[in-house]
Amino acid sequence: MSVFVLSDEALSDLFDAWSFVANDHPIAADKLEQDILRACALLARHPGIGHRRADLYDDDSVRFHPVRTWYLVVYEWNTTPLSIVRILHGSRDVIRELGDG
Repeated sequence: MSVFVLSDEALSDLFDAWSFVANDHPIAADKLEQDILRACALLARHPGIGHRRADLYDDDSVRFHPVRTWYLVVYEWNTTPLSIVRILHGSRDVIRELGDG
């Protein structure tokens, strides 16, 4: 069984994304949450499918995986269980959100 854990920041990111969408479309918000969590489970099974983004973060152990074009799942690919660091919308300042990567 493939397992992943959400950091406190990633859990907060997921809630923020859900809340934003749920203001107008609660069913769409639930679907978005399901899609993101499915992507996290996929990454736990196949952590190498994400990609490195040296332009966003220097640490080679951190990878990025897009969900629905607008969201990035940021994760540490070499952890067990897989560590989901952040879940960020593409309109956010990813470099600022990730700190001094």
